[in-house]
Amino acid sequence: MSLPVTVIVGATDQRLWSLPSDVRLGRLAARAGAGPVQTLDALDDATPAFLIRADAVIEERLARALIANENIILTAPARRTRETTALAASVRGRAAALA
Repeated sequence: MSLPVTVIVGATDQRLWSLPSDVRLGRLAARAGAGPVQTLDALDDATPAFLIRADAVIEERLARALIANENIILTAPARRTRETTALAASVRGRAAALA
């Protein structure tokens, strides 16, 4: 079984612990068991991927659980609405990542 690649979705200029989000989330994903950061365009239909929003802040144990369980989405209440928004997901393939 290959490591899922890490895909950071979106962009933000917010820094946490003085780190840009791509560095912070790449490190989080690596510690949690995911592979290197790649772009969504680089995914093929068979590649497992750990997707995480650029502005997400999640605990490493939660990231590890997501990475270990394919086809799962972490959601949270959206701001100012009654809807939810996806923060992170573990999927296989580009088509699933785009869904």
